[in-house]
Amino acid sequence: MKWPADIISGQNLFLKLAIFITGLVSGLESSLRQLLSQLILFLLFLFLEPSLFTSLYKAVRRILPFLAGYWVFAQIFGQAFPDSVFFSLQIVYLLLISVYVMGRLKPELVAGDSVSLRRLGFIQATFFFAMATSLYLKSFFSCYARLQKENSDASLLSLVSQVLQDVSAETERIRERVNDVLSAGPCSSADRHLANICGVVFLTFLVLLHSL
Repeated sequence: MKWPADIISGQNLFLKLAIFITGLVSGLESSLRQLLSQLILFLLFLFLEPSLFTSLYKAVRRILPFLAGYWVFAQIFGQAFPDSVFFSLQIVYLLLISVYVMGRLKPELVAGDSVSLRRLGFIQATFFFAMATSLYLKSFFSCYARLQKENSDASLLSLVSQVLQDVSAETERIRERVNDVLSAGPCSSADRHLANICGVVFLTFLVLLHSL
C-alpha cells in the first residue's frame, strides 16, 4: 500500500480533537523531562508528513517576537532561568500541537467528519460562519498583497477601499464554495483508515509518555 501523503492531516476530526485536548492538558501538567519527551514525539511523527514542517516554520516565525519580548521582560524582572526555559518550551510544544492538529487542515474532510454533528442547526451555522470568515480573510489578504504590488504608490486608505470592494464582489462565490464544502458526505478510504490508525498510535504514545 502506498504511504499516504496526508498521514497526519487526513486524520479524523474528532481524533485530532482528542489529541489536541490530551496534548494541551499533558503539556500544562508535565515535568521538564515529560515535556521534552512529548516534544520529541511530536517532531518524530511530523516526519511522517514532512510538508507540515513548512507550517511549523511559519508558526515559529510568528511566535519569535513574542518569545524575544518575553525573555527581555524575564531578564528585567529577574525570573529564574529554568522557569523561563520551561515556559518557552511549553510555547513551542503548543505550536507543535497546533501544527499537528490544524496544519494542512482540509475543509472537505472536516465537513465530512462533522456531518452528524452539523444536523443541529446552530452548529451548521457556526461551521458556515467559520468557513466563510476564513475564505473572506484569505481573499482580503491576497487581494491586498496583489493591489499593493500593482499600486505601490497608492495610499493605505485607497488600497483598503479597493480591497473591500473586490472581496465584497466575491460574496456569491464564497457562499457557493462554503455550501459545496458543507454538502460533502463522510470520506472513507484506505488512506484515511491508515491515517486514523497512525493517530491512535500517536495518542497512545502521548498518554504513555506523560504517565512515565
